[in-house]
Amino acid sequence: MIGRRKSLIALSACALIAPPATRAQQRSRAARIGFLAGSSPETVGNIFEVFKQRLAELGYVEGKDVEFVYRWAHGQAERFPQLAQELVALQPDVILATGGTGGALAAQQATKSIPIVVFAADPVASGLAKSLARPGGNVTGLADFTNEASPKRLELLLAVVPKLRRLVVLWPAADPQPGLLKSLQVVAQTVGVDVVAIEVSSSDIGAAFTQMTREQVGAVFPVASTLAYAQRRELADLALRHRVPTMFFFRAGAQAGGLMSYGTDLVDVFRRAATYVDKILKGAKPADLPIEQPTKFELVINLKTAKALGVTVPQSLLLRADELIQ
Repeated sequence: MIGRRKSLIALSACALIAPPATRAQQRSRAARIGFLAGSSPETVGNIFEVFKQRLAELGYVEGKDVEFVYRWAHGQAERFPQLAQELVALQPDVILATGGTGGALAAQQATKSIPIVVFAADPVASGLAKSLARPGGNVTGLADFTNEASPKRLELLLAVVPKLRRLVVLWPAADPQPGLLKSLQVVAQTVGVDVVAIEVSSSDIGAAFTQMTREQVGAVFPVASTLAYAQRRELADLALRHRVPTMFFFRAGAQAGGLMSYGTDLVDVFRRAATYVDKILKGAKPADLPIEQPTKFELVINLKTAKALGVTVPQSLLLRADELIQ
């Protein structure tokens, strides 16, 4: 009897100290992952497939181990609060918020208990986390320090447009990023470039380009945002029509017809986001998962657009590019 009692005590102790991964694997239903996306299935669906593929590599079978629910903002950042509340009502086990800082904040405001994995600019400054090393709440993920990359974007653009004197930053009205403008202005002043900010919404992109033409702008930076990603093709088409070189913050902008792009490798970001989700589903707490920074940046040059604009891309830049679009 004593031996049996000791065995029961030992088994109970093992159950109490069982690692989170073991308890997570004993789910009675498929884990539900909610996507809060700034764009649409047509524009970012391929990136979500990368995320799902990585989860599959980690052993998750869709329909058996995981199921997905989506809410798409279709480029309208003002919809994030409502969409985040709709997702929370579906009681997901974790939310992946990919609509930049605006989407991440909306998700955080909608729930303080459901874990949230984000890809957002400076999570600490925006109040999403207490620190990168120890977020301290229900939000973790990757920080997109796009501000720091803007001087590099200007340097690359000047290599193609050396006589640039006036640069417009297209500013999304619903997703302000004042830190980016300030950092860019400081660097631009040292090379004699005047930076002009034009606030835009999804309904007045054309008017912004008309204003640029009147002000004799030499190039444009569409700031990384829900709006810029969702309407990248329209932005690229308008820029080409007005003969204004563009520097996008993501590969898809150059692929859509923009002159160049320099920014984070989103495929790498979404694969790493899947790793965060895996850890959370196995019992890890977002508060204890350090927020990481992207490690892969890529330069893409659209040579077809360069030819149409009549600009010459230096050989040195061609050799540095990760992709050349013919």
